[in-house]
Amino acid sequence: MRSPAIRRHIASLVLTVAVIVLGLFFVQQIPVDLLPSITYPRIGVRANAPGVSPEVAVDEVTRPLEEALAATEGVVQIVSQTREGQISLDLYFQPGGNIDQALNDATATLNRSRDSLPDIVEQPRLFKFDPSQLPIYETAYSAGDAGGDFADGTVWPVA
Repeated sequence: MRSPAIRRHIASLVLTVAVIVLGLFFVQQIPVDLLPSITYPRIGVRANAPGVSPEVAVDEVTRPLEEALAATEGVVQIVSQTREGQISLDLYFQPGGNIDQALNDATATLNRSRDSLPDIVEQPRLFKFDPSQLPIYETAYSAGDAGGDFADGTVWPVA
C-alpha cells in the first residue's frame, strides 16, 4: 500500500515548493539591525573620594551606598568595587522592568542618603549601562623612553 504523499506526488511537490517560496519571502521581510537597541537591566554608580583608602571607603562610603540602594525596587544584585579614591557600584535589575523608572528611584534614594556620606566624597554619578558606549579596544604601553617615542610618534587618538 502506498502512502498518500507517494500517490499524489504532484500535490506534495507543489506544497513543498510553496512552503519554500513563502519561507524565502518572509525571511527577506525580517528586519535586521547591525546594532539593535537593547536595554540592559543595569545601573552604574560611580563616586570619587580623593585620598581615601579602600578600607575606609568600604566602611564609610560603599556599605552605606549598598544598603541605601538595595531598597530600590527590582534590584536583584549589587556588585561593588572599591579602589583608592574610587567607588563603583553596579545594580542589576530584573529583566523586563522599566529601567528608566529604576534610575529615577535610585537617584532619589541616592539623594536621600547623600547626607550620610563623608564630605570628601564627590557627588555620585548614576547612569544606565550601555555596552555600545564601551571602548572597542584599549592599549597600554610601557617601555621607558623608547616606548614613549613610539606611542607619541605612531599612535594617535581617533577623536
